[in-house]
Amino acid sequence: MKTFLGKKASRIQEAVDQEDKRRLMRLREAKDNKDIKKVVEIWAEEKLHPKILSDKQRTVIYLMTDFIHNFSNEYICERVQITKRELYTWRNDPMFLRELDKEITRRKSFIRIHAFRNVHRAIMRGDMRSTWNYLKMSGDLKENINVTDNTGEHELNDAELNQEILRLTKQLATYSEPQEN
Repeated sequence: MKTFLGKKASRIQEAVDQEDKRRLMRLREAKDNKDIKKVVEIWAEEKLHPKILSDKQRTVIYLMTDFIHNFSNEYICERVQITKRELYTWRNDPMFLRELDKEITRRKSFIRIHAFRNVHRAIMRGDMRSTWNYLKMSGDLKENINVTDNTGEHELNDAELNQEILRLTKQLATYSEPQEN
C-alpha cells in the first residue's frame, strides 16, 4: 500500500509527464507545419511582451486623455499612423489600460488642484460667495433648511375640524348607489 506522500508524488509525476507529452505534441505539430520559426516567434512575442509602452502607445494615451479636445478614435489613428485594429488591440491590453488609467487619474488630480487654486484665490480676494461655497463643499458649514408648506391650504382648529367631520359623515349617510337604467 502506498503512503500519502507516495500517492502525491505519483500524481505530481503524472502531471509532469502529461505536460511533457503536450510539449512534444506541439513541437511535432510545428515540425509537420514546417513553421517552427513562426510558432517560436509568436510564442516569444506573447511570453516576452515588453514591459514598457512604445512611443506610439504613449502618444495614443496622451491624445485619449486630452479632455479639452476630446479627439475621436479616427483622428488618433491618423495622427499616430496606426490602424483602428491596432488601437482596439491596445485598448484591450491590460498594461495599456493600466497606464491609461494612471494618466486619467493624474489629469483629474491636476484639474482638482487648479480648481482648488482658483477657489483659494477667490477666497483670498475676499469673495464671500466662494468662501461660503468652499465651506459647504468641505463639510465645515452645515445649513439647516426649514421646509414650509405654501400650497394655500390652512390648518383647521379643533372646532372647524369636528364640523368638517360631521358634514362628511352626513354626506356619506345620505349617499345612495345610483340605480341602473
